[in-house]
Amino acid sequence: FFNGGRAIYRTETYTVSAPSVGTSFIIDTIPPEVSVSASTSSLGFGETAIISFTLSQSSTNFTDGSVTVSGGTLSNLAGSGASYTATFTPTANSTTNGVISVANGKFSDAAGNLNADGNEANNSAIIKIDTVVPTVAITSNKTSVKAGDTATITFSFSEDPGTSFTWDGTSGDVTVSNGTLDAIAGTGLTRTATFTPTANLASGAASITYRDWG
Repeated sequence: FFNGGRAIYRTETYTVSAPSVGTSFIIDTIPPEVSVSASTSSLGFGETAIISFTLSQSSTNFTDGSVTVSGGTLSNLAGSGASYTATFTPTANSTTNGVISVANGKFSDAAGNLNADGNEANNSAIIKIDTVVPTVAITSNKTSVKAGDTATITFSFSEDPGTSFTWDGTSGDVTVSNGTLDAIAGTGLTRTATFTPTANLASGAASITYRDWG
């Protein structure tokens, strides 16, 4: 510019920074794992077990379809994040073990990594099953008895009831009508007792029945 007819020059210096080039991102390549456990190691008739699934990382797609079940059924899956539970019900009238497991590729973590530990021992729970309902047959060595007679009553079990089957002559697991039954004798699958009919009974049918053990 001019000042009183004299030209004056001004020099200004500018610094120009080059733009930064690059990017950053989060890496997660660790697949989630799962541990499967059961509340009991064996189940009988009418019993169920609680199955617990503990994940190493939270998941939003762990469902019933993530679990493989044999020897029974799985129901009531509940939970979120890294902890889930469900109820296992064994197959009726069966001695086939219950197996609950999670195979590879059945659920993922937040990054989308699929589980890959399906072959590890803690990836399954095995439960011993016996839901076969035992039976008992009651037989008599006589079809009729008269005054002074007795009959031998035999209890034949499909499975040994052990000490759960009792009858001391007056109380226990047997119901008797029109007579008395002495205390049970024997062990294992076969037990016996002596039946004596009621005295001075003109006619009638004697009955010996067994109340199921539980």
